[in-house]
Amino acid sequence: MQSSRAFLVLGAIGAVLTFGACNCNGSVSPPGNVGTDGGPDGGVTPACLVTGAACASGVPCCSGVCDGTACALPTFCQANGETCNTDTDCCLNNCINGTCSNKVCRDVGQTCASGNDCCTGTCDAGACASLPGGSCKVLGQSCSAGSECCSTNCQSGFCSKADSCQPVGDICRSNDECCGHACTANNDGGVGRCASVSGAGGGGCDQAGEPCNGGTNCCSRICVDPGSGVTVCQAAEGCRLTGTWCTDDQSCCGGGTNPNGSVECRGADAGSMTTGRCDQGNACNPVGNICGKAHLPDGGILSINAPESCCDGHWNGQNTVPGDDVCKLDSSGIPRCFGGASGSCLGGYTGENGCCIATGWERHRLGRPADVGWTWDRGLCAWSDTRVPRCRIRWQHLGDCPGQR
Repeated sequence: MQSSRAFLVLGAIGAVLTFGACNCNGSVSPPGNVGTDGGPDGGVTPACLVTGAACASGVPCCSGVCDGTACALPTFCQANGETCNTDTDCCLNNCINGTCSNKVCRDVGQTCASGNDCCTGTCDAGACASLPGGSCKVLGQSCSAGSECCSTNCQSGFCSKADSCQPVGDICRSNDECCGHACTANNDGGVGRCASVSGAGGGGCDQAGEPCNGGTNCCSRICVDPGSGVTVCQAAEGCRLTGTWCTDDQSCCGGGTNPNGSVECRGADAGSMTTGRCDQGNACNPVGNICGKAHLPDGGILSINAPESCCDGHWNGQNTVPGDDVCKLDSSGIPRCFGGASGSCLGGYTGENGCCIATGWERHRLGRPADVGWTWDRGLCAWSDTRVPRCRIRWQHLGDCPGQR
């Protein structure tokens, strides 16, 4: 019964997220009066609808999201008037001189002066052209159903963001824009599409931010609606789960000098700026990695499609051996190996006195880009940055006691 209650609660949360979404595909009336811009194609490009305005078919919300009847606050991108570095920073895929425009980018077939005018970033003989390398429609292109969009998110007749990152197939100019950190044009001056991550870790599971219909194919095994109106794979904070993109062994749970260090970042090549995947090194799951049998605070069990055994997950009376006693939900609701099983802490690290992160684990130093500096790693309590929509630093304290932070 306790296990059943856990599934019911998660199911109820999923239902709330799903039913609160909006698919404004012609389900609302055209607006009576919106600002327009006579474009060079002789057509009319409508200004986007501001937060709180009634959603309208054929006119995008400035945030890219309709909450059912009204345009919602921007969450995954920059609305008009906000600063931007590249087109995909903007909800409407249109960055002009460092500022997001209130007009959506131009679709294939419309006239253009340069690629910057086009949703596809491609202008050929004065007309916006399709982006090679895929068939799904990119951010800002017109649509009639989500299945046409790389993001699977068609709102008010335009392809919109599903999450803060660009999914496989969508337009990109650098690795940093893509959910899998892999773009076919990585700062080479051109445009490309987000590509699948190389490497075989996690059985080729889907990266955080990629559209999903269920958690089975997600590296985190959790599929949620972040508020965009469609479901995506849940992101995990701290060290990277098996199957998620990586640039070196140290960033992976159980890689480099991290506890149970045998995981490798396979497929990565720093010279060519190619990302890889964290690939499992042992039969058991290292500290920080996903696990398949989470012990809930009320005594219930949450089971997911993942290996159950954590490398140091059970105290047998004499030694720490593989087991699932330390498999618990992290702050994102993802079952992960907390580590720390012992005679005095049968359930591993809890954050209670006597069951804190072991002294010395906080001394695994992680190098980060110069603009964000250095910090310390405490097993799962690792640094991470999130571009939603700007970079901000987050800490995840799992089993960490006061005074250790």
